Amino acid sequence: MTSYIQALSRACLMSLSLAPIVAFLPGDPAHAGPLDMRAAAAADENGPGGCSINNGGTTPRGNRYDAYNSAAQQHKVTSERTTFAPVRDYARGELLFSAIKTLPFYTGSAQGQAAAVYGCKLGVVEMFSEFGGHPAVSGLDHTYETGVPGIGYRVYYYYSETGSSPLGQQTIPNPFASGVLVAPFSRSDTGEVLYARIDFIATGEPIKAGNILAATIGGRSTLIGGGVTPAALYSVQLASNVIVTAPTCQIRGGGVATMTLPDVPLTDLQSNGVGPTSELQLTVDCAASSSSAPGITISTANTVAGVPGTLANLDTGTGAAQGVGVELFYIEPSNRTYITPIFGQRDDSMGSSASGDSFTKSWNFGFAARLKRLSESSTLKAGTVNAIATLTFTYN
Repeated sequence: MTSYIQALSRACLMSLSLAPIVAFLPGDPAHAGPLDMRAAAAADENGPGGCSINNGGTTPRGNRYDAYNSAAQQHKVTSERTTFAPVRDYARGELLFSAIKTLPFYTGSAQGQAAAVYGCKLGVVEMFSEFGGHPAVSGLDHTYETGVPGIGYRVYYYYSETGSSPLGQQTIPNPFASGVLVAPFSRSDTGEVLYARIDFIATGEPIKAGNILAATIGGRSTLIGGGVTPAALYSVQLASNVIVTAPTCQIRGGGVATMTLPDVPLTDLQSNGVGPTSELQLTVDCAASSSSAPGITISTANTVAGVPGTLANLDTGTGAAQGVGVELFYIEPSNRTYITPIFGQRDDSMGSSASGDSFTKSWNFGFAARLKRLSESSTLKAGTVNAIATLTFTYN
């Protein structure tokens, strides 16, 4: 497909996206007149490969054509998703979601709105390419990084459901002695509909949280060797940012885990300060695989001032224990040492693969708890103890 056409006296060689605009564009030597003479002179002044800017006008036959409408050729495409959260593993090259917009239909003189320049000689080139400066994704044709790990994108010069759909980067040389540069548009005379389109593609790496910034996602045409600087040429750009959230994770067996601690005689707490330790292992299943475990944060509203990693007793009344709390620990996965958590602070090193594979969806986390005397001077009273903490598992 080429977006250049050549003016001929009764017929035209045209791009897929152009109706017979050559009937009223200048530059046809068989219909020479003042406007055509000026066009030819301008092309000559531009030198080899030069072009003339389409400012609109009337041909000697009386056919009117509109000036190039740059604003109408800047296409903002709206994504199917304003947010995206991975729900499974995605194959490398798999389509995640798209942003699509129908390109306009032009008829009659309005077709000039898609023609930026005319009278272009051999050697002029249109280049349609990614404009955000993103590196190409190795091994995936026409795919560029988005800035969010695990997601790349492809921008189409145009997309057709029935014909070819060239992807950026496209280099389109003018093969004619006097060519017209035309932006892609739909054709009402043939019923063919073209689209501006951007596809978002899985790169095969773990998808992480981030923002796909609309201002850096898209493709744009530029003119090389035309000798003129027309208003902005055809472009396709993402309309708004897409927020990518990390894969969601769930505790296997449900969202509530209960640890039952053994009864402890007051004399043991008085002499040792702590009771026996109980352990708990939780398995967390995530929507997508990763080579690193989710981070974990333990948070609580019932802390004990001056006693790190310890939860206050929520039970009150005559039957509640006094002077004692519940001390929590992470179990470090490599050597099973007890690590005192800092409430509200995320720790990324406490998960281990549940399957033994380095790339997995399932992760084990170990916890320990015991009753603890709050201080040597605290008054101990026998009774019930109850404490609650919230565990939050998150990916970067």
